Amino acid sequence: NPTLLLLDEATSALDTQSERLVQHALDRAAVNRTTIVVAHRLSTIINADLIVVLDHGEIVEQGKHNDLLQLNGVYANLVRKQQIDTQKIEDVTDNAAQNNSELDTEKLLEQEQLEVKQQAQENQGLEETHSHSTIGNALQEQPDEKKEVNNAFHSRHSSVTINAYDLKLKQKKEEKKSMKKQKAPVFRVFMQMRPEWKLIATGMIGAAIAGSVFPIYSFLFAKVITIISVPGGNVNPGPMQGTNLYSFLFFVLGICAFIGFAAQLLSFEVAGELYTKRLRSQIFAAYMRQEIGYFDREENNAGALTSRLAIDARNVNEMVTKVWGDVTQLCVTLIVGLVIAFVYSWALTLIILCLAPFLMAATGYEAKIHRGFEDKTKKANSESGEVAGEAIREIRTVAGLNKQHHFEERYFYATDHPHRLAQRKAYFSSIGYALNRGITIYTSVVGFYAGVRLIINGNINFEQMFTAMTVIMTAAQTAGRSSVFASTFAKAKYSAIASFSVIDRRPDIDPELEGLEPAVGSIRGDVEFQDIKFAYPARPDIPIFNGKFNLKGKAGQTIALVGPSGCGKSTTIGMLQRWYDPMEGTVSLDETNVKSYTVNNLRSHQALVGQEPVLFDLGIIDNIRFGVDEGKEVTQEQIEEACRAANIHDFIMSLPEGYKTRVGDKGSQLSGGQKQRIAIARALIRKPRVLLLDEATSALDSDSERVVQEALDNILEEGGRTTITIAHRLSTIQNSDLICVIKDGRVIEQGTHWELLELNNVYAELVHEQSLSML
Repeated sequence: NPTLLLLDEATSALDTQSERLVQHALDRAAVNRTTIVVAHRLSTIINADLIVVLDHGEIVEQGKHNDLLQLNGVYANLVRKQQIDTQKIEDVTDNAAQNNSELDTEKLLEQEQLEVKQQAQENQGLEETHSHSTIGNALQEQPDEKKEVNNAFHSRHSSVTINAYDLKLKQKKEEKKSMKKQKAPVFRVFMQMRPEWKLIATGMIGAAIAGSVFPIYSFLFAKVITIISVPGGNVNPGPMQGTNLYSFLFFVLGICAFIGFAAQLLSFEVAGELYTKRLRSQIFAAYMRQEIGYFDREENNAGALTSRLAIDARNVNEMVTKVWGDVTQLCVTLIVGLVIAFVYSWALTLIILCLAPFLMAATGYEAKIHRGFEDKTKKANSESGEVAGEAIREIRTVAGLNKQHHFEERYFYATDHPHRLAQRKAYFSSIGYALNRGITIYTSVVGFYAGVRLIINGNINFEQMFTAMTVIMTAAQTAGRSSVFASTFAKAKYSAIASFSVIDRRPDIDPELEGLEPAVGSIRGDVEFQDIKFAYPARPDIPIFNGKFNLKGKAGQTIALVGPSGCGKSTTIGMLQRWYDPMEGTVSLDETNVKSYTVNNLRSHQALVGQEPVLFDLGIIDNIRFGVDEGKEVTQEQIEEACRAANIHDFIMSLPEGYKTRVGDKGSQLSGGQKQRIAIARALIRKPRVLLLDEATSALDSDSERVVQEALDNILEEGGRTTITIAHRLSTIQNSDLICVIKDGRVIEQGTHWELLELNNVYAELVHEQSLSML
């Protein structure tokens, strides 16, 4: 319940009806409190008690709407720029006002509430028949106006026969089961590391040397103890006799250990880093091949994908670089140790080996615990990372709401789960480790007891018993370490499966498939959408188009798309560029299905300017050059020509470094209008036959909008290209050749500005709602 309410462009990105709902809520919230509103849409501040006009940091005018209009100054000029021309037809305003009163804010609120309720029913997993009866009962109980709303909504959603949430849940469970059943792709990793085979071979030789060190050390140690313990032993021998000989052998063994461990670690680490770099490149290249719908999925958020690049790629190389080295070392240790032990006492060795299954069982149990917790811990850490990322990305909002403590608690609870998992893992794995160590010691007890009995029976002597026991116990302790690399192998397995699933995934819209590749300039620009049915892959239960969406534009036309948020305006652009494919129907360019073109060629004939232009932290000239295909050179003159057309050349030349000026992260060094004009220049440099403008001026102030709109108008006047523009500000599209009003998954009105005003229907209502009084 704030005393001071601050509204910074709260409705700038909304369609007209959504703006009315939000504005209605804001008007109610502003009662009995001081409210400061920042707005580019002047229709939202007409009723303000005080309007302050700022220009270059100074207050140039202030007063009420009508007072400022009478001054005929800066504010009046801004109003004129946003005014929509309706004077050709005298009675449109009155009739539209009457229609507008019928479709009042309360009715819009009721419509929104009904849609939310019905969508909630579907999300609860109701069957289609149950949904029919529920909605049918609701229709009987509602007044006629609400029945119309219900019917319109139900016609869009009644085709949903299964619950998408349950389907996603089922798919995730099946994916987890499938991942557990899959075998670790060790051979594939090994084959991909062919360039590093020499290093791997060197590492395995080093691991073999390192593995033989410990049983040989135990053998020499047993020999020395025997010499010292036997009365009359050769404790004061010549230079290369007795204990002196074994001391020299210990020295040689130390050199071998240094060479073996150095060769193993150095070779495997270098090979691993080389493979990790290559694998990361393959994963990133696979990301770049995927269709846009792949990135819409919840599990493919930016954090998860970057984690796969950073962590999974390194884990995969450890399948070879860590596990293979340890396994080689372990196998050599066991082989050398058992050979020595069998030579000195085969009977004692067999007795001790009888306990090996228990040791293996303890090791297997510990490895299973590590594998079981690995996936859960990874998921829990990902969730805590999402919380931290969200808070850091939106730190201004968090700080403005004084919700730092809230996010601290959320992060604490998010990290609490992985900590609890780690504690549970520590508890269960400690049992496995304790069993492992305990059985190892128990094996020593059994071995010494059996050895003493064999000595008493005269089967072996002390030297044979002690040598065999020492060597076997060293080998057993090495075998006990297998649980360590079992955990590493578990991580590597899941990372390898996840990484290779991305690399092997064939995108639904494959940019590498062959198709038509018409030359630049040979495309006319005829566009057609026919009987389109579409729902986003990440939201299959929410249809955008229901099979009745049809739109046709001729080459060279300027086509404007208007309608409420979520009606599918931007979706049409997405399908034309093949970000998505329709479920049914065809999208055509020059009377040819867009699926017939190669993806890269199709997009090379189009250029998109969005609401929030994306600029990279490079020079202005480099950002503009991104507009042309790879391998195609553009001259400085061509770049300057595009910038002049975009009304940005003079500004660039006024900068100290000119076209080489870096724009900063996401263009942070430039204003919104400057970024937008550079984005327009980037679009023009590729000389597109189809220009796509998605709310290109909606986030700009009036002056910036004027400059950008002038650039767009100049481009449109040149002709020679088809332009599809999406706009909520109708003043920017009233001169379009064809205006299409989209609602309920289809085009309900189309024509020129004046033709639609004559219809006196939806478009006329939208015009009236955005019109500013010039009294």
